[in-house]
Amino acid sequence: MKYVRTKSLTLLLVVASVFSGWPQTAHAITCGAAGFTDIGGGVCRGFITTTGTGEFTIPSDWTDDNTIEVIGGGGGAGTNTTDAVAGGGGGGYSIATDLAGLTGDIDYVIGTGGANGEAGGDTFFGDTTCAAAEVCAEGGGTNADESPGGAGGAGGSGTADTGFNGG
Repeated sequence: MKYVRTKSLTLLLVVASVFSGWPQTAHAITCGAAGFTDIGGGVCRGFITTTGTGEFTIPSDWTDDNTIEVIGGGGGAGTNTTDAVAGGGGGGYSIATDLAGLTGDIDYVIGTGGANGEAGGDTFFGDTTCAAAEVCAEGGGTNADESPGGAGGAGGSGTADTGFNGG
């Protein structure tokens, strides 16, 4: 019997921000970071997918009507080289809405997917640690050799309104 070794699919994210000008008046909106676009109706949306740390500069027309979504990196598969192994756990998902008082440069981290035998990285927005961040989704767990699969990352950390654990 031939065994096939697979790597886990990594879903990286992503801080998706929605900016909304209120009241509804004609004005130019500032989309902030590169890759963010005006999608009409006073709304700006973008995705940050490059793993690692960074700073997001809050645009001058940012309001308290906003949405931040994050997904942790997926965990790596096990390291057993003689038997087939299950994949790592999926990263958690968290969403926070209406974050008030954000100004200046906001720290964020985009977690990487785990290599074989390693957990996925946490993804968070609003601080330099997951525990202190406005919103955080933990990375998925790695797979212990010959186990059914890695544990999913926790969702809903920080001031998140909603969170779902990874699978």
